[in-house]
Amino acid sequence: MPFSPFDKRDFIKLVERVFGFRPGSVAGSPTTQFLRGDGQWQVPTGSGPSASNSVVSETSFGQASAVGSASAYSRGDHTHGSPTNPVTAHEASGDPHAGYRLESAPIGTTDLSDNSVTYAKIQDVSAGDKLLGRISGAGDAEEIACTAAGRAIIDDADATAQRTTLGLGALATLATVGTSQIDNDAVTYAKIQNISATSRFLGRITAGAGDTEELTGTQATTLLDNFTTSLKGTVPGSGGGTTNFLRADGSWAAPPGGSGYATVEDEGTPLTQRTTINFVGAGVTASDSGGKTQVSIPGGAGASWTTYEADLGAAGSESWRGRFTITDAAISPSSKVIIQQAPGPYTGKGTRADEAEMDPLWCVAEPGSGQATVYWRTHGYLAHTLRRINGNQPIDTAANRPIQPDYNVDTVQTILGRVRGNVKFNYTVA
Repeated sequence: MPFSPFDKRDFIKLVERVFGFRPGSVAGSPTTQFLRGDGQWQVPTGSGPSASNSVVSETSFGQASAVGSASAYSRGDHTHGSPTNPVTAHEASGDPHAGYRLESAPIGTTDLSDNSVTYAKIQDVSAGDKLLGRISGAGDAEEIACTAAGRAIIDDADATAQRTTLGLGALATLATVGTSQIDNDAVTYAKIQNISATSRFLGRITAGAGDTEELTGTQATTLLDNFTTSLKGTVPGSGGGTTNFLRADGSWAAPPGGSGYATVEDEGTPLTQRTTINFVGAGVTASDSGGKTQVSIPGGAGASWTTYEADLGAAGSESWRGRFTITDAAISPSSKVIIQQAPGPYTGKGTRADEAEMDPLWCVAEPGSGQATVYWRTHGYLAHTLRRINGNQPIDTAANRPIQPDYNVDTVQTILGRVRGNVKFNYTVA
């Protein structure tokens, strides 16, 4: 239990009793008992000193002991007596030693004066870059990491200085970003919200100012102006029908007079007027020139020719006409087969050194299924042979001309030329 407060006099008396001041002797043996080292009056072992009438009674601070009194103390007036209860006395007069404790119990908050614990008395911080505080809940102080970057912000005087430390500009103080805070050309197409679907224009169809809207092609057309005599633009609605045409003034009307059809000419000869003219074929071009539409159709690259060599007869059986057959799967009864004699050299002509001596041939092909029959003949040269002479033929020597009208000569026409051996022909199927 804690000690009760007491004054200086009580403390001295206690010290005198405990630390070396002798106690009062025991009554009845004043001459035979001696003070031992443990503070007790005892008769020593052995002979010891002898009693004598000359021994005077012992005194404490010059006072004789009070025989048999354990509660008597040597007082300041050199008399023995029982002191007043010190605790009672202190309680009655007030404790002059309030605030002092002579005990090992823990010191509470109320036992410490304000500002009495210095920084040095607080336990050491475990490492650098630490703050004292607590992250969550009530409890003992904790060490919180605080880097150099954090200290740079903490020691700034105000928020402006902290923004400077962090390298922030004026935008850091704004709750929202307005038009004036965005640089021109800073917002790219990718930063704009996605268009919701394909085939859309950005604009505004709703009346009045407002946000950008997505417009369909039909909506966008309503915002465009019609064409004029000087400006491009859209075409006004036609109203349908087949008789009206768009005029240069932007109106739809039927052309005055005529059918309104253009005249198409073939080599200068007008063709039947049609509402639609379709030009097909590779290389066909059409262009406007001099009030007319000029259509150019280039000539073809030419037909593909096949060479065929036929034997027209052996030696001794020459003839001026004949026929032979060409076999070709591309030929049908409706085909058009064009055939002609081909240039040499020919084979099987015997000793003839010059093919030019052979009479030329005329030929024609009759198409069939997978074949064509070719008919040939030499050309019809006429030879006139005198058969009969009627009348006389006197001569006018001066003018060298006949003078007798009844004179005539009869002639006979004969086909000349014969062909034999191999002859080449070129043909094409159309």
